[in-house]
Amino acid sequence: ALFYVDARHTSEFNSGSDLDIEKVQEAFTVVNARIGLQGPNGRWGVELWAQNLLNEDFLQVAFDATLQG
Repeated sequence: ALFYVDARHTSEFNSGSDLDIEKVQEAFTVVNARIGLQGPNGRWGVELWAQNLLNEDFLQVAFDATLQG
């Protein structure tokens, strides 16, 4: 059997190269998980996995979009 959970916490940061205050990403935590079974002698295996299990919203990169609302 396999059971695995990991979490990654990122503190607040500014996602823009111009340090615009509107591009600040608040701190967030992402949780991933995996569970599985393996047959005798490792001949077969079944796994279920989930990324961002808690559905956390976050920005990776923000940029100014001219003439857009």
